[in-house]
Amino acid sequence: MILRSFSLLVLLGLSSLILPSQAAENHPKRIISVGGQITELIYAMGGESMLVGADTSSIYPPEVEALPKVGYQRYLSVEGVLSLRPDMVIGTSAMGPPAVLDQLSRMGVELVLVPDVNDVPSAVERIRYLGRLLGLEAQAERIATDYQTQMQAVLRPDDPQVRHSRLAMFLSYGSGNAMVAGGDTLGGAIINMLGAQNVFADIKGIKAVSAEALLAADPDVVILSQQAVDAFGGLESALSAIPGLDRTRAAQKGQIVVVDLLQLLGFGPRHPEAMQAIMAVIDAQSGTSLDTALR
Repeated sequence: MILRSFSLLVLLGLSSLILPSQAAENHPKRIISVGGQITELIYAMGGESMLVGADTSSIYPPEVEALPKVGYQRYLSVEGVLSLRPDMVIGTSAMGPPAVLDQLSRMGVELVLVPDVNDVPSAVERIRYLGRLLGLEAQAERIATDYQTQMQAVLRPDDPQVRHSRLAMFLSYGSGNAMVAGGDTLGGAIINMLGAQNVFADIKGIKAVSAEALLAADPDVVILSQQAVDAFGGLESALSAIPGLDRTRAAQKGQIVVVDLLQLLGFGPRHPEAMQAIMAVIDAQSGTSLDTALR
C-alpha cells in the first residue's frame, strides 16, 4: 500500500494526498467515502453523520443509497465531489482516475488513502487507522477486536481437509464473461487465508477461463458472487451460463457457495460470516460441519 501510494504521489505530484502513516490532527466533519468497504466501516463505527457523499460502489448498509453519489471509485466526478464541499475524501488505492485526483488536489481537496488489505492483520490495521482518522478510536477498536475473534473461530489453515480442498472463485457478472480470481488477486488472498488451494493460482489478475480450462481444474468448491448469480437470473441459470461449470465436481456435488461480493472482499464486520459460509461447504465434503460459531 505504501509503495503503491508513493507511486501515485510521484505520478501526480499531489501534496494533499495523505498516506496511511500520516494521521489527521483535525478530524473531518464533511466526508466523501470512496469504496464500498470504506463506507461500510464508517457506518459500522457510527460515523455516518460525517458522510455527505459516497461513490456508486457504496451499497451497504441500505441507508447509504440516500447519499449523493460522486461516480464510481475508479472514475470520480470532479464536479460531483466539489459540489458537496467535503473536508476530506477517503478512499483506497483504487480511487481515481489520476487526472481527477490531481485536479481535486490542486483545488485544495484533502485526499486520504487508507491501507489496502489482504489478510486479518492488515484488515485490523485498516479498521484502527480509519478510527484514528475519524476520531472514533474506541468504536474502531471494538470492531477490530470482534473481527479478530470471529476470524479466529472460522479459520483453520492447518486442517488437512481445508488444505486439500481445491477452490475456484468466480467474479463474473454476465453470460460469456466467466472471470476467475487469479493467485495475485484479493480473491486469491482470501482462498489463501482459508488455507485451501486456488485451482487458478497460476493466473494473473482476474481473467476469463474456457470450459476446457475449468473442467481440467475441476474444483471441489466454487465460490460465486451473489451479484453474478442475480445477473444470471438465479443459481441454476448461472451454473448453465458459465461454460463447463455445471460439469465440475463442485456443481455435481452441490458444493457451490454464493456470497455477497462486498461482504467477502470488504474485510469488514460482515466478512467473517462470508468466510464461515465457504468453510461450511468445505467441511460438508466429508459430512462434517463447522463446530465453532461466530460470537
